Amino acid sequence: MMKMSIFWQRLLSFLVLTILPLSTIAPRAIVPLFLVFFLSISAYWLVQQTQINFKSIFNSIQITHGLIILGFFLLWSLLSVVWSIDLQHTLYFWTKLLLLLLAGIGLSLMFQKLDKNFKSRLLLALMLGLIITNAWLMIEIKTQGKFLSLIKGEVFWLTYYNKALSLEVMLIWPILAYLNRFFKASPDQEVKYLALIFQLILIFQTAFVILNLEATTVKIAFIIGALVGICSLIKERIIKWLLLSTCAAIFMAAPLLYKQVLTPSTVANITHEFIEKPSFYHRLYIWRFVSDEILLKPWTGWGLDTSRHKHFAEKKILSDEIKKETPFLKVATLDLLPLHPHNLPLQLWLELGFPGVFLILYLISLIIFAIPRLFKEKFNRSAAYASFSSALIVNIGSYGIWQSWWVSGLWLTIIFVKFLESGND
Repeated sequence: MMKMSIFWQRLLSFLVLTILPLSTIAPRAIVPLFLVFFLSISAYWLVQQTQINFKSIFNSIQITHGLIILGFFLLWSLLSVVWSIDLQHTLYFWTKLLLLLLAGIGLSLMFQKLDKNFKSRLLLALMLGLIITNAWLMIEIKTQGKFLSLIKGEVFWLTYYNKALSLEVMLIWPILAYLNRFFKASPDQEVKYLALIFQLILIFQTAFVILNLEATTVKIAFIIGALVGICSLIKERIIKWLLLSTCAAIFMAAPLLYKQVLTPSTVANITHEFIEKPSFYHRLYIWRFVSDEILLKPWTGWGLDTSRHKHFAEKKILSDEIKKETPFLKVATLDLLPLHPHNLPLQLWLELGFPGVFLILYLISLIIFAIPRLFKEKFNRSAAYASFSSALIVNIGSYGIWQSWWVSGLWLTIIFVKFLESGND
């Protein structure tokens, strides 16, 4: 029994170590890794039990306010099948999302049952994975992606690493908070210096790769996360209410904001001299188009994950219209909605309407107000605020919110941030 327990501990440590390195080579592999995590932690948990009582397991699950809101959100998402423009896809995708969320909840509950020392070991493995990943990315920056090209057998742009950076920018904060424990807990001055050195290495490495790769949203997320974390150390109460009010304003006003204020022509007049990336201006056209579609069905939305439907994908904006608003943008046509809106509030509005937006905003408010209650140490609370802010910025500017690798990455971030609870002695 002891040998089996040690085996599963080592396997879980190895799996945690591989999260970030694996995301650089194959970001979508995070999903099967997520499922392997679920099976491994389940096996480890079963090995630890002398007698399995499923009734007591079921009774130990607490129905929290957050789980209730999440349940209402899943119910509303399922109801969207009724008016979805692609009923079959929405129903299929809802089932897929339900399985991912249930796996995430189960994984989170089982990980929290681990003892303090094992959690520390897993955070250490995550830190080593981050160092390895950053070292690899620094080499790739210097060689312009030649090593990945050798592995994949094709020429790859460095933007391929943006997904890995998105995970890094969320996970670096709990690692820094973990290292901060040694300043308080260890009486050995050398250990404290070593912890400080590792913190500086992580900050320098991460800042270097983020600033040298073309991931604008990740750059902003890293800066905002750092600022929120630092400011929460000084004025936590202000940061808490500032985060809530900012989220409420952005989520509720998103359709009008991108339709009337942050339009392509308005933003281009301000930014065209120092931002030349076509993708930046393409997003502005996407967001305005999505806002127009939202206002056609603001109460129900078009159905879960219907932003990928051909109803939207076939619509384009031609060069004549582009030249009127952004004359410096030398493109013939632009797809007005390729795959998804690249914007969390707009995707919620488009697919699930006002109720979907309200429920997610409610869930966000619960997360913000849970942070002071869950973490006694100020530095741990700052790390939680920073991870939350970084994840939110990436969600607002980049990926589709239902992408499986992204949902899996968010669950892993939640799990590792919650590990900091065990440092509250």
